[in-house]
Amino acid sequence: MNRAGPIGPRRLSTVRSGLARDHGNEAAEAHLFLEHCRVLRAVGKLGDALVPCQRAATIQQRLGDRGREAQTLDEAGQTYLEIVQPEEAVNFHRRAVSLNRQARDRWRLAVSLFHLTNALISTGAASQGQDS
Repeated sequence: MNRAGPIGPRRLSTVRSGLARDHGNEAAEAHLFLEHCRVLRAVGKLGDALVPCQRAATIQQRLGDRGREAQTLDEAGQTYLEIVQPEEAVNFHRRAVSLNRQARDRWRLAVSLFHLTNALISTGAASQGQDS
């Protein structure tokens, strides 16, 4: 604890990601942005959670790490689903599925497909397909 009181999750995440950036560790910076997204989701700040998710995905894309980029896109998709924007969630989950296929990560592919299925159900697309 500092003299001003405890450091909140947002400030702590900002300090950590700044340290990673200052030391030239973009992979660590992206990981911290992803964790910041998860913390914000956990405390119910869903709108704020999208920014660190997107920053993490941008860094991972630049680094060429398709697997971790897929993780961040999947997390963003989950956030969009929670803020009741299922169409956006579907878009992010589809991108995550594609990247997980490229990375040949079967476990994360299965997780992304599960999330995509839930998002499609939320849009009503799954029930429309059953009727035909």
